[in-house]
This record gives sequence, structure tokens and C-alpha cells, in this order.
Amino acid sequence: MVKFAKASILVMILIISLSSIIYGVELQKREALYQQTRPSTFFGNTLFESNRYAQKETIVQHTFDSTIDAAFDLISTDGLLELYYEAENHRFMVRNKDTGYLWYSYAPKVETENLNSTMRGLLSAPFYIEYFPYNVQTESLSTTTRREVLSNVSIVTTPITKGIKLSVNYTRLNIRFDLEVYLTAGTLVTNIPNTSIIEGQNLLYSIHIFPNFGSTLNDETPGYMLIPDGPGALYRFKDNTGKQAVSYLSRYYGADYGIKIDTNTNPLNQMTLPIFGMTHGIHQHAFLGIVESGDAHANFVMSPSGANGLNYNLTGAQFILRETFVFPTNLKGDGIPTIIEGRFSSDLTLRYLFVEPDSSDYVGLAKAYQNYLVDRGVLSQQSSDHTQIRLEVLQSDSERGLFGMNTIPMTTFNQTQNIIKSLQSAGVDMMVILKGWNAAGLSGQMPYNMDFENRLGSNQSYHSLVNYLQDNHIDSYLYSDYTKTYDYSSRVNERDDYARGVYRRIMSQDIRSIVYNKEYYLYPTTTKKLMTKDQAFYQSSGSQLALDGTNTLFSYYKSNRYYDRSTSVGLYQEALSSYGKVGLYQPNAYLFQSLGAYFDVPMYHAQYTFYDDTIPFLQIVLRGYVDLYAPLQNFFAMGIEQTLMLIDYGIYPSYLVTHEATHKLKFTQANRYYSTQFSTWENDIVSTFNTVSQALDLVAGKTVVAKEVLEVGITKTTYDNGIYFIVNYTDDDFVYQSQVIQAKSYVVGGV
Repeated sequence: MVKFAKASILVMILIISLSSIIYGVELQKREALYQQTRPSTFFGNTLFESNRYAQKETIVQHTFDSTIDAAFDLISTDGLLELYYEAENHRFMVRNKDTGYLWYSYAPKVETENLNSTMRGLLSAPFYIEYFPYNVQTESLSTTTRREVLSNVSIVTTPITKGIKLSVNYTRLNIRFDLEVYLTAGTLVTNIPNTSIIEGQNLLYSIHIFPNFGSTLNDETPGYMLIPDGPGALYRFKDNTGKQAVSYLSRYYGADYGIKIDTNTNPLNQMTLPIFGMTHGIHQHAFLGIVESGDAHANFVMSPSGANGLNYNLTGAQFILRETFVFPTNLKGDGIPTIIEGRFSSDLTLRYLFVEPDSSDYVGLAKAYQNYLVDRGVLSQQSSDHTQIRLEVLQSDSERGLFGMNTIPMTTFNQTQNIIKSLQSAGVDMMVILKGWNAAGLSGQMPYNMDFENRLGSNQSYHSLVNYLQDNHIDSYLYSDYTKTYDYSSRVNERDDYARGVYRRIMSQDIRSIVYNKEYYLYPTTTKKLMTKDQAFYQSSGSQLALDGTNTLFSYYKSNRYYDRSTSVGLYQEALSSYGKVGLYQPNAYLFQSLGAYFDVPMYHAQYTFYDDTIPFLQIVLRGYVDLYAPLQNFFAMGIEQTLMLIDYGIYPSYLVTHEATHKLKFTQANRYYSTQFSTWENDIVSTFNTVSQALDLVAGKTVVAKEVLEVGITKTTYDNGIYFIVNYTDDDFVYQSQVIQAKSYVVGGV
């Protein structure tokens, strides 16, 4: 029996060893195959007609009527803008004095359209509300909302500086608020002060301010709506008569997991900028709307022609004042729909920027937003003066062992230095992020103890690495995430630090990984506490902070009190304020004040079928002020197209590497990184850097001033120093002004 047991053990060891060898061989085959260019000829050039790319503009002159109805009174002038108000129907107009163009707060031709009185009122109103009705008989609130426009409402107007105040009283509902509309610094502002909102037994769910501003009828006006999804998307005006069209609503900064456990949102959707916008005729007229206050609880709203039985294109923002959640009644998750008692505490403010005709396209709107952020001190010059890759070095992670977690070293400090030296000798400039530098590795004890993993080398070897980086003017970062935890961190505990949603339960998501089953969110107060405590460590380490996770924004329940998302925003901002500028992974706009480098800048939107274009709106906003780094190149299958997109969008490449073979990660949380070994990727890193740097070195620290699609799959991007790039994504050569741009390549002009 003993001999049989020993033989069985030997057979098992042999099988495991053989499996590992086979796994390693297959992985090497996959890595080698991955290096080959994936040609786009599978789709042909029709791929570039899809909404994954920008489309060629057709310039159509938009004719308009500049007549101002006698019922409108001029109430304010500021710069090139005039503000008009019509008292009977509470309608507004904004006039550009240079062009004579009129922007209406109501839908055009609404009086002549075949509409019922409800829809006509909705399209004419400067605002409308949704509320939870109180049932007198049951003495309770319904969780089903109702909408009220301008019926049963009393409005008293009062002049204010550069505008007018509407004191609104829904007399039957006993709901009151003040709407201020005024001009300032060449912009239009609408604002409802939080202190002016008064409710009785009926409670507000939401307020739409200027829901019809800039609306257009079918395809009568050439142009498009701007959608801040991922890098940016466009919906082009079209007549959807007889076609299926749906309205679209999405929460700025993502879903609030503290209110709804199951949000059913598209995981690709990334509304990181609190904006919306329209063009009325390319290079003719355009505006950008900014949710200046109340953005943490606002929805982006877009309704194309044909949706909801209306022939109008509408866009704007919906302000949420309170929501419903499911109050649990048992451990299975059953519960009662319940309305949050408190109201979100922000003012509700929209600011409209209007651009000149030459700037009336998405590039001009991005530049307007960029200037807005710069003027307010949110953006400052952080760009480097040369191209550099983001080199993420995965140093260790952990796997489950028989008696707990085992650390798997992947790249020691000395090996990291050797990798950097090898790339330097090939002429590659870089910045470096160390991942898994901490005890127990990348995922082992999140949030991390401020100790280096001893299997990577001594503290002295770490400081030797940092000194080398500093001597060679290479910025270094230590990766961390203070917003989530698993089960093994000694720095947090379930009772005090695991965030509870409004539904009173610990916030978690199933990840069903090979190591952990759940990921838990931390209270923003815990995030701030830990970051404040660890600041001295980062200062003494010689490395900066590369922070992940703060783009997940949620409400929470703590100490018998509800805290909304604006509280979380404030805590994250306070936590970062003493750090200065840091590297951030896909940050939302509320953290741009602390943004020193942008990691994993989105390249694609959610790819909903009604989107018409992908545009680099986000990249244009930040380009020239912050270095932008693409998602990791290891895991893109588009080959040369992806490299060309880096040049087209002005983004620097990114790679994640390890010294050890990737298959050693197969039982760790990092097993999603399926191809990382530096020896596999070294040539690709050097080649990509050389290709991209030849172009982007010429425009380092420069801003984009124009972008054009010359033909399907052919783009031209011009910078403020006069240099331009023409990128040819297609399989065919293209001739531009007697210059041949070969297939799958780019040329530089204006040098």
C-alpha cells in the first residue's frame, strides 16, 4: 500500500509537471502568434465606415431665420451674447451678435407640429420636474414617479444681474424652487440653488433644466449631438420617420452601486466628462453644455428624432434629487422599494459655451472645454517634452496555498533595472510603474501595507533602482488602489471600513476569480484616512503615486446616516489635494485638478448602434497639458491599426512586462495578463516606440487645433505649431496634394 501510494504521488507529480510544460509551450505559441500583425482585410476598408472610427463630414450650409418675435424682451447683454425672455410661455432665446444666430430654449416649429397639448407643453417648457406623489388615503409616497411641466404652476420673475430669476411654485404639489438664467463671461448659465428648493409631502425625483435647448427637427438642421462616452461619440441628425429610435440616458461618472446593487449597465460605458453639446452646421454654429454643479447626481440625456414619438433631436442633463432603493427584508435579497429620505445637496448648475463659426465642430467644443478647465486652474501644464512609453512592471502577485497565500515573484528590483537598461540601450524613453511592489503582491493585501515584498530584493535594492531612475530622469510610480479590498488585508476590517450601500448591505461584486470570490468597496472616509497616512511613505520612497479605483463613485450608508456621491467626490479630492499631481487610471473630471498623467485613456466608446462616430474628444481636451497613455498594448489584437491610432489621437504606448514567464501567473489574480514576458515583447516595444516617437516628438506639449477625415479611413490632425499628421488606416495607398500616403502608414507635414 505504501509503495502504491508513493507511485500514485509520483504519477500525480509527473502529470502536473507535464501539464505545466504543455501550458508553457502553448502560451509561447500564443505569444508568438499574437506578435503577428492582424490585417484588417478580413473586413476590408468597410471597417472604417463603422462607428469605431470618425466619418467624413459633408459641409451643408445651414440657413436660419434671425427674426426675433416681438413678444421677446431683451433682458441681458454680455460680450457677443444677448439674452431674451418671453413672459407668457417662459421661453428664452440667446442671440450671437456676430452671426445673428438664435438658440432657443424650446423646440422650433413646435406650434405647427401635429402634437397633443402634453407633448407641445413638454417641448416648450424651460424645465420640468418628476416627483414621487403622496397618497393622502394611504399616507404614503408612491415609488412610481410622475411628470409635471407647466400646469398648476405659478411663476414670479425678478431681475438679477445680467439675467432673470423665475420663482417657481407648483401650487398643487407644494414644490418650489428658483431658476436663475443669466449671462456671464460670454456664457449662458442656468442655476437652481439648493437652498431654494422646498418640498411638502410630494418629493422631487428630478429636474430637467432647459431640456429643449438647441433642439432640431428631424434632419432639417445639418450637424450632430456630442456624447461624452469613452473618448467621445457623435450622433448625426437624421430623419427617423418610420424607423426605430430610442432615447438614451446614462449617469455621469458611472452607475451608483451604493443605491442599486444590479445596475445592468454597459461595462464599456465611460461618462467621465459632465458635458453635452450640439453643432448646427459644421463650422457654423455650436454650443457645449457643462454640468457645473450637481454633476455627481446628473444623467446625460439624448433623444434622437423618432424616439418617444417626437421628431426632435434633444440633448441635455437631468438632475436627480433623490432615488429609490430596495430595503432588504431577508437574507435572500428580497426587499421593499423605498425612497431615500434626504435630498442630494448640490446646486443644479448648467453653463453653456458658444463657439465661433470656425470652431463649430467637436474639435472646437473640445478646445472650449479645455480653455474652461485651464481658466479655472483645473488643468495645468504637465506634459513632457518628448514621447515616452508607460512601462508597467508586474513584480509579484499571490496565489492560494495549502496554508494561506503564497507570493509569486515575477520581476525583482534588480531585474526591473535590467529591463529598463535594455530598453534604454535601444533608445526607448519611458516612465515606469511598479505593480505588485508591496508585500503579498498586486492583489494579496489590498489596500497595501507600506512594505516592499522581500522576495523582490532588499529595501536597498529598491532604492538603488529608484536612484538609477532619478539619475536617468525617468519618472517612477508605485501602483495602488485605496477603494477596494479582498479578504486578506490587515489594514481594514469589515465593521469599520467595508462600505455599505444605502440598502444597508456591504457593497461587493462577484469576481469569481481563481483566488477571490468577491471584491469589496471601502468607505471613501477609509480611502482618505489611508491615503493621508501613507503620504509620508510615498515622499520617502522617491516614487510618485499611480492611483486606481477613484473613478468608481458611489453613495453609502454609515453610522445611521446616508451620504451621497458628492460627499464621496469631496473626500477623494481632499485625499489627493496634499499629494499634488499624481498618475490616475481613467479619472473622472472631478479629479482633473490632481491629474499629472492619464493612464488607460479610453480608445473606444460603448459602441451602441445609434452612435455614428468615434472621436478623440477627451484626448483633445487634455492633449498638451497632460501626458496620455493608451491601454496596455500587450492585449490589443488590431496590430498596426492600434499603433496608427496612437499617432492619430496623440497618445503614448503602454506595456506591462515581467521577467519571469507568464504562465507563473496562472493561479494568481493577475492571470488576466496572458502575455507579459519581457523577452517576448522587447522587440515590439522598441518598434512601437520608434514608430510613434518619430511623429509625436514633433508635437510634445502641443494642442490639437483641427481634425479632418479626408476620406474613409484617412485622417488629418493639425497641432498648434503647424505640424500635421495624415494617417492612412486602409489597405490602399492614398494621394494627398501629390503626396502618397502608403496603406497602413502615416506622413508628417508642416515641418
